[in-house]
Amino acid sequence: MAKSKKRDQWEIEGDAHTLVEAELIKKDKGRFKDAVTQLTKENAARKEAIKP
Repeated sequence: MAKSKKRDQWEIEGDAHTLVEAELIKKDKGRFKDAVTQLTKENAARKEAIKP
């Protein structure tokens, strides 16, 4: 099944924004630390949520 060009463009734009944000976060050590802390909390919550 072929993807639509509109969907491809949406994915490209989303990826571009994500990459720009990642670069900005990498350059700001405090922001990077806060982002890692947030991701750690979210991952722990997901792990807890899927426990049998």
